[in-house]
Amino acid sequence: MIEIDGSALEGGGQIIRTALSLSSITGKEFRVFNIRKKRAQPGLKSQHLHLLYLYKELFNCKVVGDFLYSTEVIFWPSGELKRKQLYLDLKTAASIGLVLQGIIPVILFVFKEKITLELKGGTFGKWAIPVEFYPCCFFPLLGIKAEFSILRRGYYPKGGGRVRLVLSSLNQNLKSINYTYAGNIKEIYIQSIASDIFRAKEGAHKQLKIARYFLEKNLGSLPIRYEIIYCSTDSPATQINLCAYLDSGSLVWSDCLGEKNKSPELVGKEGAQKLIKELKGGACIDKHTADNLIPYLAMLGGKIKVSEITLHTRTNIWVCEKFLGNIFTIDETKKVIEVKKGFLNEK
Repeated sequence: MIEIDGSALEGGGQIIRTALSLSSITGKEFRVFNIRKKRAQPGLKSQHLHLLYLYKELFNCKVVGDFLYSTEVIFWPSGELKRKQLYLDLKTAASIGLVLQGIIPVILFVFKEKITLELKGGTFGKWAIPVEFYPCCFFPLLGIKAEFSILRRGYYPKGGGRVRLVLSSLNQNLKSINYTYAGNIKEIYIQSIASDIFRAKEGAHKQLKIARYFLEKNLGSLPIRYEIIYCSTDSPATQINLCAYLDSGSLVWSDCLGEKNKSPELVGKEGAQKLIKELKGGACIDKHTADNLIPYLAMLGGKIKVSEITLHTRTNIWVCEKFLGNIFTIDETKKVIEVKKGFLNEK
């Protein structure tokens, strides 16, 4: 059984999400201890418990230690598909995006059947992935064909967002991941989103206006495609998502969440500045997308040039290598991460 110290490196919930995926793909059991030890409130939170529930209900896996604030989990993968459809209410504003991060690799790489998930919870929260990241950035980057519907957006504290995903195996289209040349910007796509309560003061319009101003000031005249979205939500919030599509085929993503006392203008400015920093740094893949790509690199092999090799990314590599051995090579100077032969390429 593989032993994983959950306090290692970044020491967050990503360790258990990646471990669950790798365990189910490789068929190797694991025990993780010191879960989220470095956090203010250590142990499993609602989001992690619901992910474990998904693994039990979809894949008939065996789990010990799946209770709130548990600091140790033992997991046995099954290789069995128990259900093809599942609705799950996360009860709070727990991140739908992070739950999907922990389950999508298994659907893509283990089972041939089409699986339908409908999740209710938070569609964007602090330190989490906005659900728009998947259809706008991640799926196109990997050539994944999926049906992805945002039925309702939901924010902290009440949540109430709903997402529907229909996804099937990628096993027929196993290509290595190679993004080492940035090229030129073809287009920047912006989603400026706000709860209906901000419609009268044009909150989403203000976010977009400021974001465009900073992009054009720093990057010059570029094709910009945008959506302004006002939506009914249980808790008020604003957000902005930006994605730069490069002629090399790679993508650079940025986002910003409107928290309490943060004006729409500041949200737009911060979102734009993050994207500008990534692009001016010569990124082929932004640092957050790179973090999400690591398990896929481990499976498919390939090479990516990133803007920054973050502690999150190093932690993900460390977890993958617990299951697969020392397969990653990192060029610290060029900021290139490489896997010469992925786990699935060897089969």
